[in-house]
Amino acid sequence: MSTNSFAQSLARLYGTISDAQGEPIPGITILLYNTQKGAISDAGGQFLISNIQPGTYTIQVSGVSFEKQEFKIKFQPGDQLTRSIILKEFTTKMKEVVVTAESEGQALKLSAKSVQVI
Repeated sequence: MSTNSFAQSLARLYGTISDAQGEPIPGITILLYNTQKGAISDAGGQFLISNIQPGTYTIQVSGVSFEKQEFKIKFQPGDQLTRSIILKEFTTKMKEVVVTAESEGQALKLSAKSVQVI
C-alpha cells in the first residue's frame, strides 16, 4: 500500500464546542478512548482530530465547569465527519461557609453566605 492510499484510508473528525447560548468554548478536551488521539478546542471552540483508523470509537468531551459528554462514532475509511457539540454548564451547590478573622487585637466576624459554584 502506498503512503498516499494509506493516508486516504484514515478518517478525520472536525467540530465545534459551544455552550447552551451558542458561545464557543475554548480549552475543552476531546478524546478518542483506547487511542492516543485527541484535541483541545481553540479560541473559536473548534477542534480537529486526524489520522483516525476506521472503526467505532467512544468520544469523550470534557472541560472545567461543564458536564462531561460521551458518545460513539463509527469511522469509515476516508471519512471527514463534522460534529457540533453543545456542553451544559456544571453547577454544584455547596454547604454554607463561615469565615472569622482577627486583626491587631480586634476581632472581626463575617456573616455566613451561601456559595454556589457555576
